[in-house]
Amino acid sequence: MAASDKEGGVLDCPICLEKLRNPKYLPCLHTFCELCIQSFIDSSITDCVQKKKTISFDCPVCRLVIPPPAKNISAKEWTVLLPINHQLLAILESYQKQTEVLCDSCRQNSEQVIATIRCQQCRENLYAEIDATIDPGNCLVHTEKPIEVYCFDHGKLGCIYCLTTVHKVCKTVLSLDEIDEKDLEKFSERVINETKQMRDFTSCNILDTKKNMADLNQENDELLKNVAKNIQDIKQQLDNLHLKFQNSLKTTYEKETSDLSFVLKTLEDFDTSLVQNENIASTFMERGTKKQIFIAMEKIKLRLYEHLERMTTNTDDFKRFKRSKIKWTYIDVVESLNGLTKLGNLESIIERFDFITPIKKHVNAMKKDGSLRQKAKENKTECRKIAVPAPDSHRPSNVSEIQESDYRLNTYYGGRTLSNALLVAAIDLGSTFSGYAFALRADVENDPLKSHIPRWQASNGSLISSKTPSIVLLDNGAQLVAFGFEAESKYAELLENGQGEDYFYFPHFRMMLYGHVKTKRLTISDIRGRELLARTVFACAISYLKNHLLDKLNQTYHGFFETSEINWVLTVPAFWDDEAKSLMRNAAVEGGISSRQLDIALEPEAAFIYFRHVKAPESTNPMGVFKPGSKYLFLDAGGGTVDITVLEVKNNGDIKELHRSSDGELGGSSVDTAFKRALAEITTKEMIENYSRKYLDDYLNMFEDFEIKKRICRKGQICSLKIPMSFNEECLETLGADIKTLVNNSKYKDTFILRGDRMRIKSFETFFQPACDEIIKLLKKMFQSPKLIDVKKILMIGGVSESCIFQEAIRDAFPNYQVVVPEEAGLAVLRGAVLLGFYSGTKPCRVSRHTYGVDKDARFDPAVHEESKKEVIDGVEYCTGLFDKLVGKGEKLFDGEHSAIKYYIPITPQQTFVSFSIFYSDKSDPLYTDQCTSLGMVKIHVPVGLKNRTLCVMMSFYKTELTVEAVVLETGESVAGIINFLETES
Repeated sequence: MAASDKEGGVLDCPICLEKLRNPKYLPCLHTFCELCIQSFIDSSITDCVQKKKTISFDCPVCRLVIPPPAKNISAKEWTVLLPINHQLLAILESYQKQTEVLCDSCRQNSEQVIATIRCQQCRENLYAEIDATIDPGNCLVHTEKPIEVYCFDHGKLGCIYCLTTVHKVCKTVLSLDEIDEKDLEKFSERVINETKQMRDFTSCNILDTKKNMADLNQENDELLKNVAKNIQDIKQQLDNLHLKFQNSLKTTYEKETSDLSFVLKTLEDFDTSLVQNENIASTFMERGTKKQIFIAMEKIKLRLYEHLERMTTNTDDFKRFKRSKIKWTYIDVVESLNGLTKLGNLESIIERFDFITPIKKHVNAMKKDGSLRQKAKENKTECRKIAVPAPDSHRPSNVSEIQESDYRLNTYYGGRTLSNALLVAAIDLGSTFSGYAFALRADVENDPLKSHIPRWQASNGSLISSKTPSIVLLDNGAQLVAFGFEAESKYAELLENGQGEDYFYFPHFRMMLYGHVKTKRLTISDIRGRELLARTVFACAISYLKNHLLDKLNQTYHGFFETSEINWVLTVPAFWDDEAKSLMRNAAVEGGISSRQLDIALEPEAAFIYFRHVKAPESTNPMGVFKPGSKYLFLDAGGGTVDITVLEVKNNGDIKELHRSSDGELGGSSVDTAFKRALAEITTKEMIENYSRKYLDDYLNMFEDFEIKKRICRKGQICSLKIPMSFNEECLETLGADIKTLVNNSKYKDTFILRGDRMRIKSFETFFQPACDEIIKLLKKMFQSPKLIDVKKILMIGGVSESCIFQEAIRDAFPNYQVVVPEEAGLAVLRGAVLLGFYSGTKPCRVSRHTYGVDKDARFDPAVHEESKKEVIDGVEYCTGLFDKLVGKGEKLFDGEHSAIKYYIPITPQQTFVSFSIFYSDKSDPLYTDQCTSLGMVKIHVPVGLKNRTLCVMMSFYKTELTVEAVVLETGESVAGIINFLETES
């Protein structure tokens, strides 16, 4: 026994304490699993980098310092170079053979295959490949959720979400965890027996069908041979007739051509005679006397008469004067061949047999599941509950006492301290431009605003930016091809090569989300109108930015960071509804980001965090001017939209949202639209559209130059814009005049001045004027609100806020307000989002957009309740499907705090489970759950025999999501559910 223990110790890894896997040993001869020592080396390298120490690691056993074998080597490369302990590897292989367990399923087939897994249900040892064929048991509708229930009313398996949506009113739903073994055994035997009978019946039909197919094959071959022989005989006969016809035609042709040749010679001889006599007559007329002329004419007449006599003397020759044609007329039989459309009549002689009815009988026999159905009816009752007043022992003076003393729930934001995150990365998918930023914990400790942001460059090099265009290019299989500037240039190249129709091109795809996200199946259209799932397009964009960051980290830190060590923050506008935020989370998960490592941050809150760390002019305190009670208006002018949010700083330093609004047509793209409109007025709208398709690359380069001028030009300044040569050529080809002539003939002749390939634009601010006027009008209307009347500071963020023209317009319109514009205003949200991922120093207060609650039962009151909702349970009449409100529409929600607490008891003493289905409604106080929308469900175990079987249900606001938690007061057992805001497609 001692020897066995010793042997086990030698074969165990000192790190994971499991049997060694691919053993690697260090210079000190201590051996470890390859993956274990790699992970240990990786963490040691990270520690050395953070502490700025020489790269090395200590042996986990003897602490011997192991230097790296080469400079800039990754943990994986270092581990590969470590030698394999072949002696221990041989011992391990021998040990494994002695302890091998054969697959029980394979042994039944007389096969000896080593088992690699063990089933926890049937206790059988199985080979991994067998397990791979077993259905994972996930819901067909909610593919990420396991199958947990079976609805007898619909005859369908489903998950908890299905139970609260499609099957929420079903009477017989069975929880798969509560199936009785005897009932299951009977049901399984019946299914197996009926399946065997169906297989026997099917096998007989398979044999008959195979025989039928063989007979058909033989008949097919015989028919082909017979028809081919008939056709061959007919062809032989036709060939003979064809030869006979050719001979006959030849004889006729030769006779007719011989006659015509004789006629032709006779006519030609007579014509020669006529020519000779005509010449003689002409000569005598010119030179002869009258006597000579008369004699000559008489001789001519005589010769002609004699020639004519010779031509008519032979009767047979005279008959040969004719015109010939050869005509062939079909005989009736040949004529009928030309109209032949088929060789004969072909038909299938069918004898039907009924396969479905016998099979249906067997399938219906499987449905004889009375005991299971009865169990489902009992379970339906066993999950019921009724509301009760709070017990005296659980009636604290305030909500926080319950949180701290009774349930010990951690709030999201505590003190303003750094989290344990090693690295935080933030992604901002903007309406027109997108990007990311990241920072190490060590960076933020030294400088909170130090975050790393890559630089993106346009294909022609004219524009270098901290963000790249929000453009996705996918192939026909919806696989990512390119993103951003690269997508622009790649698509332009594809169009030039005539391949653009084979790809999906989505410019400014985020704008398509507003007001449309209701289901997970939402689609958006590309530039050619073809539709794809919105989640797929967003997932590709997020995946690209994520992979770009990981590549950059790998290049800079040589693989020191694993994906699991990165916390991600995804920014969204404040006005986005819960459905849109849920879609973004699902897209991020599809794009390769773990939901556990992802936070959804509202853009104004991220900007608020950023401003809190920006040093104010009058102070070196990073908190700056953010004093308790002060209010700030955040003006986020992005490429596509302008979002306005008003926040108030509370006495404890946390923030409260007072107002928010958005306009999807006043962002930077509206300035581009004004410029495009001017170009269309100078030329034509059709010409601009054709030019953008024909010369997409030049078109994009022109507007990239325009983008630069938008940011740097000031009011009253003349700005110069490069016009591509192809634009002038298109004007000449389409409109018959060059761009200079067209400008001089338009109302812009005093605004646009053409010099070579440059267009000098006077009053550049006119392109901003429509958007600026609308934004100023909107702000003035907001400032008239009583709760915003004391707002005196406007904080400008977003890409358009970097424009000098836009800044001057806001300052001129609001001279009594302090307008603050940080450096790189377009990156304020990104940098703030990184800080939001590190710091826990802000507790937002939001307003509930809906009324939230759970389902409950109550004693039936005919004066109040509908008769259709009545159900008798244990002899008592109850009203089912009542809505019990937890949070009302418009109520304030504080992050990390319980917004509602209510108490319930099981409806019967025999219940072992209670379920809480969660609903929301736009009504302030709905009566029934069927007037609401289902969000999810939590189910909790309530042991029988407890003195106090009261349950407490709490709804909490956590970051940008809502959670519902149920607690059994006596045992302290709890279960929570995160609400999914997206509806599901049935």
